[in-house]
Amino acid sequence: MKFKDHNYQQLTAKEESIHAPFKKQSKVQIVSRIVVIALGLTVLATSFSRLTIKLFGSPELTKDELISHYLNTLETNLASNWSYAYSRDNQLAGTNLELVKWAQAQYQSFGLDSEIDEYTALVSYPIDQSISLIGNDITRNGSYSKVIYKPSLKEDIIEEDPTSKIQVPAFLGYAKSGNVTAQFIYANYGTKKDFEKLVELGVSLKGKIAIIRYGSIFRGLKIKFAQDHGIAAVLLYSDPYDDGEIVPQNGYKTYPHGFARNPSALQRGSAQFLSFGPGDPSTPGYAIKPGEEEKLGINRTDPSFSIPSIPALPISYREVTPILKTLNGYGAQIPEWQDNHGLIENFDYSMMLSLLETIMILGFQQQVIHIQALLW
Repeated sequence: MKFKDHNYQQLTAKEESIHAPFKKQSKVQIVSRIVVIALGLTVLATSFSRLTIKLFGSPELTKDELISHYLNTLETNLASNWSYAYSRDNQLAGTNLELVKWAQAQYQSFGLDSEIDEYTALVSYPIDQSISLIGNDITRNGSYSKVIYKPSLKEDIIEEDPTSKIQVPAFLGYAKSGNVTAQFIYANYGTKKDFEKLVELGVSLKGKIAIIRYGSIFRGLKIKFAQDHGIAAVLLYSDPYDDGEIVPQNGYKTYPHGFARNPSALQRGSAQFLSFGPGDPSTPGYAIKPGEEEKLGINRTDPSFSIPSIPALPISYREVTPILKTLNGYGAQIPEWQDNHGLIENFDYSMMLSLLETIMILGFQQQVIHIQALLW
């Protein structure tokens, strides 16, 4: 898989106009913006005001003048410009040094010292992925052969949003490669309590594919609890219910025409068990710069204690809906889960297929590579 590097040295006229306001600001204004963004309005405390004057060498500013500088920086909001600048090209870890160099150049243009640190770390890159909903056309040898639905696992390309053309495949960092064809269940948020409830109800979890909604706990822990209970693969989706009031059901239009989540949006990210070991899973507790392994005699450790041993993929709520609807009427609707009843249309949030009759199964395929990559 190859990602195109953007030429950040030659900005278009439109991009130059967007960044022009940054360049016109004084050093005091730039520093003020950084401090305000990083520390919020608490910087107005007297003790911090004195510290700021000391740090940035402006003893000629009175406390009132310094406060005035901070407040004035809030009058012009350039956050959308910065968001555009950083989202106009891919941001997959280890693939876009030009973006890093461009960011460094911006800091330097503001008169700030800036340097690029390099590290080597275990990183995942997607190769291939697919999901297939397979019907109950049983062949003579008892296998399931009829694919009745195959989600694209892609987000929409939106005309109003040029950055939507930059497509990173659906994947979760550190999830395992694998092929799984099995029955599937709905496991709510995938918390420890959710899986314990399924066990309490006598649900057979071993070898199943779990469909889990985002929310409540970190995605990596959902996958850990799933594999701890014998689940063979995990499919994660974002339920609109967890977006609060900003949903189409309350009259909000979806992006790009409104603030509600676009139905094709899917959430990528790390599947690492962060509570057990954040950072590079092959060097828990510390980071390694290029050459330090040989120089310091560092041996990378087996990362399996903090990364999944099963495949896992993200999917949008639009594309998971046809799969979830096949669960309607099968298994229990757990009362404890009904307080957070989701907003997937025409899905009754039943937890599982009938134990006596399998009407659908999922074919789940994912291929990723885990390599030592250079990061900045």
